[in-house]
Amino acid sequence: MITGKASIYEAIIKVEDKIVFKTDGDDLDHLIASLSVHCESEKSGAEAEIIEVSTHNIVYRCHKQSASYD
Repeated sequence: MITGKASIYEAIIKVEDKIVFKTDGDDLDHLIASLSVHCESEKSGAEAEIIEVSTHNIVYRCHKQSASYD
């Protein structure tokens, strides 16, 4: 936050309860797109969510699962 202004949303990706990616911003659509790209590059089991900072409500959540074809 270069301007010192608080962002509306915070986005994180966790793998096995470890935060591997974190960002924030005001444009929900941009954050969803960014989170999708980063989540896809992580290994299976990655969990991502975007929260509204002021309310702590989760406004977006996804989970990456890779299928195994044997």
